[in-house]
Amino acid sequence: MKLAKLFLPVAILVALPIAYLLTLGQQPFDFPSKVAFEGPKGKVTVIRVVVADSPVKQARGLMGVESLPRDAGMLFPFASEANRSFWMANTKLPLDIIFIGAGRRVSSVLTAQPCRVSDLSACELYSGNAKWVLEVNAGFAKTHGIKEGSTATV
Repeated sequence: MKLAKLFLPVAILVALPIAYLLTLGQQPFDFPSKVAFEGPKGKVTVIRVVVADSPVKQARGLMGVESLPRDAGMLFPFASEANRSFWMANTKLPLDIIFIGAGRRVSSVLTAQPCRVSDLSACELYSGNAKWVLEVNAGFAKTHGIKEGSTATV
């Protein structure tokens, strides 16, 4: 009888650390903000975003994230427009990187593949002129007609 009473608490104590270890590298995001793009024929595409609004969040980005909802991404806001470079070190998902200039026009869209090399200096840099950079699942931009010259509401 005593053994049965101890089983549940012990099982919980063992299961919690295992559950935690299984979720390492997966960032549970809330997507409190939105970015919209006006596409062909006035069609509007809305993307839910988490905003990387600090140097720490920007450095981490989507590293370790194993999946994103199809209508979600991460927005990197900057104080001014400049050439911005991103890499895919420790990133598990292929992504579209959408560079948005100060005039809220898309300056370029690049599809980036995860970098899976031990020498991180070998990771490719993806660069574009932007005040905002948006990362979404690879193929999203093409599917929704988001391309150079598209208008964004950030």
